[in-house]
Amino acid sequence: MDPTPYRERRRRLAEQMRRAGGGLAIVPTAPERPRNADSDHPYRHDSHFHYLTGFDEPGAWLLLGSDGRTALLLREKNPERELWEGARLGSAAAPAALGVDQAYPLESLDEVVRERLAGQSAAWIPFGTPGLQARLEGWVEALHAQARSGVRPPASVRDLQPLLAEMRLVKEPGELAIMRRAAAISAGAHMRAMRYCAARLRADPHGDILCDQSSEHRQVEERDESDLHFAGIRCPLCKWRPARSSWWVCWSVGPPENLDGGCGTRWNTFETRGICPGCSHQWIWTTCLGCIRTSPHEEWYENSPLPS
Repeated sequence: MDPTPYRERRRRLAEQMRRAGGGLAIVPTAPERPRNADSDHPYRHDSHFHYLTGFDEPGAWLLLGSDGRTALLLREKNPERELWEGARLGSAAAPAALGVDQAYPLESLDEVVRERLAGQSAAWIPFGTPGLQARLEGWVEALHAQARSGVRPPASVRDLQPLLAEMRLVKEPGELAIMRRAAAISAGAHMRAMRYCAARLRADPHGDILCDQSSEHRQVEERDESDLHFAGIRCPLCKWRPARSSWWVCWSVGPPENLDGGCGTRWNTFETRGICPGCSHQWIWTTCLGCIRTSPHEEWYENSPLPS
């Protein structure tokens, strides 16, 4: 993992904190969630924490000062536990791997936080994080107890969420690439599910209607005279034949058509030979409403294109 994007995000956040009066940000990752007595649910990190560190192990905390200095507290290496829970990064390897200034064992959390909170103008935490407010109050109370020694606790507690939300509003190129890949994987999975369902469609109780899984199209087996207009058109993959009531929609799609945009027009693509009447885009590929697979539009015509 390249730590550069995360280091830059921390720098930008520290700059915003500095402009707002300074202080120390305390950001924990999400806790593990037990499933039963001896196993946990699959772990999912806290989004804000991961946005700032790229680190996905449980039990970790990020401390970020408005001066830009960073510290990470995390679980130490433990060969016995790692046999059951998976590999751990450990504090020795964390600075080089994650681009933080310092790393400490998780067991020293209270000591390190109190040391870094002392003298700060504010403590910044993501409001609403379960248990964090009470934990912070304990650290502040411990600092108050050292007041006679000249230790000064933070004067205020501020919400880190608005600063992070504003930063995350505009996506970086790397984030966009991840989102596009996730969308492509999700779309592919949906298409596979749709093809699976389409292959198992059955007639309705009257035995004359087939519906696709999105309920957007109905094919009447006994077609009226107007559907003879489509007699020479079939899906080249499954031989499904469209009717006059069949509809397609002009919208953004990935490969193989690769249309960025789409006007949203709904029409029968074979009445215009693949040309959208809304935006005049010439569709080269057509998705079958029967098998939900895509093939070249021209291959649908068994003999000749529709007469005008």
